[in-house]
Amino acid sequence: MKKLSDSEREKKAKDIEKQFANITFSNQEIDKLFEASFQVAEKDVKEAFNKGVWEERRLKNGETVKVWNGQKVDSKAWEKQPELVRAVCLDLSFNTGGPGLRKYKSFLRAVKAEDYRRAALELLNSKDYTENHTCPNNFQNGVIF
Repeated sequence: MKKLSDSEREKKAKDIEKQFANITFSNQEIDKLFEASFQVAEKDVKEAFNKGVWEERRLKNGETVKVWNGQKVDSKAWEKQPELVRAVCLDLSFNTGGPGLRKYKSFLRAVKAEDYRRAALELLNSKDYTENHTCPNNFQNGVIF
């Protein structure tokens, strides 16, 4: 696949924007989309609290799918976390997706160990925060859990 230049990428983005510019959603549709996205984020966070990995499996028809190979989700490990910690984890998952969340390995280890100060420091030291300041607001200006 050919890598697009900046100008080609910008033109493509504008074309897509024009194509979808007149689409509107009702508040009910927006709520449904949000709820579906939130459920995926929560599922991804719960999986991050369990041992296991995503594995690629080949189906009989030759198609390849990813399958979670690990323990069943232990909701107790998730539910025992303080509300603010769950909110931060869900925010990360919602905004970065499951694969993005799993990149925060040190943060997740610290949360699982209930070392919340360390977890906050791991986010502050993350590449995303240091390069973009895209870390959740709870950690900006030195506020730690």
